[in-house]
Amino acid sequence: MTHEEFLKAVQHERSLIKRLFKSKAKRERAIKRLIKERFAHLVGKFCKVEDKLYYIAEVYGRTEGKDVKTIASTLRLVENTRLGSAPLGLFFSPYGLNFEELQEAEQNILSKEDASKHLKALVDEIMNNF
Repeated sequence: MTHEEFLKAVQHERSLIKRLFKSKAKRERAIKRLIKERFAHLVGKFCKVEDKLYYIAEVYGRTEGKDVKTIASTLRLVENTRLGSAPLGLFFSPYGLNFEELQEAEQNILSKEDASKHLKALVDEIMNNF
């Protein structure tokens, strides 16, 4: 093999590798788009997972090897309490739901009215204890 033949072969391999990477990137973009489409109805909703209230801000995904990982960016309602006492305050904390939790959230979507009632009841309890 001459050096020119070697350079041609390397160039051919480079173009093959470029096509493979481009194809991989295209597949990853398609998977991310499909995840967003699949869970679009959850964005902007309140839900309960294991008796905790969450607000779903975004659902996204990524590929990890052969697996596809789906994650929901949420805000979790946290009650600020002293040990064994009534709530002193409320705040929303960032939290990521995995795929299994996201499926449970999908089954437990709360209406705006139910979420409002829950929040109002907690605020009323705090105000009564203040």
